[in-house]
Formats: sequence, structure tokens, C-alpha cells
Amino acid sequence: MGPCGSKKKKNTEKEPKEKPVKKETEENVPEPRTFGDKLTKEEVKELSEKSGFTNGEVKKLYEYYKKISASQIDDNVIDEQEFEEALGLSGSKFAKRMFEVCIGKLSSN
Repeated sequence: MGPCGSKKKKNTEKEPKEKPVKKETEENVPEPRTFGDKLTKEEVKELSEKSGFTNGEVKKLYEYYKKISASQIDDNVIDEQEFEEALGLSGSKFAKRMFEVCIGKLSSN
């Protein structure tokens, strides 16, 4: 019996199963899309439509991306160290996890 002498209802709802966390490996991370030093009008328009950012914001974000990706090795890719440095959190477990989450989001698209 439950509180106040009432019959206790049996919980028939199943607990939702947690989805297993997929570990990212180098083989399931897609090759990054490369753009030139400057975005073409078509690239700006495409990125703006897909992201919801204005054309000006896309251009500014791309300039910032280029700056970060060239901060250690000018390879047009933001690696983990460049990501942490850009956040001002070099060596941080939090920044490492954020980088892993970002890479996971990119590879699932």
C-alpha cells in the first residue's frame, strides 16, 4: 500500500534507453570543405542561406576562421590547439570536450 492507505500503482512505463555515445575516429570524420582565400558571391549566398547569418556576417566569420586556422599551421583547418587558443582555454578539459562536440556535429551532417 502507498501513502494514506491507497494502493500503490505499478509503474508500467519503461525507462528510455540512453543512446550510446559514438566515439569519433579519424575514419568517420569527413574531409573539411575547402574554400579559397576569399569566398565567391555564390559561396557567401549558400552559406548565408544555410546558416541564417547575413552575407556580411558570413564574410566576417570566414575572415575569423582563416585567422584561427592559420594561427599555428596555415592549413585552412582549425585543429584542437588552435581551437583552444582561440577560446583562451589552452590545455583545458572543457575546451577539449567542446572541440570533440564540434567535430562530432560536423561529422554527423
